[in-house]
Amino acid sequence: MKRISTGLLYAFAAAMILLLAAGAPALAAAKIIYVDSSGNSESGTGGKDAPFKTIEKAFDYAKDNKSTLGDEAIIEVKSGNYTLAKQILITDQHPAITLNLEAETKVTATEILGENV
Repeated sequence: MKRISTGLLYAFAAAMILLLAAGAPALAAAKIIYVDSSGNSESGTGGKDAPFKTIEKAFDYAKDNKSTLGDEAIIEVKSGNYTLAKQILITDQHPAITLNLEAETKVTATEILGENV
C-alpha cells in the first residue's frame, strides 16, 4: 500500500477549495426514479408526482434513458407490496443503480420460465 505524503494531501485539498471557490461545477446528482404501488407504469414518468407502479418499469426506464440519466440513478420505492413478474437483468446498458426501499416494503420475486411466457 502506497503512502501519500502530507504535503501532497494538503496541496490536493487546497486545489479543491480553489476550484469550489472559483465556481467549478458541482458533481451531478443522481437522477431519482420513483415507484409507488398506486402509480402508473403506462402514463407515469417516474417523477415524484407521477411514479411508476412497478420496479421492473423503473429498471427499464433507467436502461432506456441512460444517456439522459447519466452514470447513476436512484430508484426510490415507496412502502407497499411489489411482485417482480419478470427477471431483472442489469447490464452495462444500465446506469449504476441504487435501490432504496422505504420501511414496510415487501418485494416478492418470482421466476418465469418457458418459451411462450
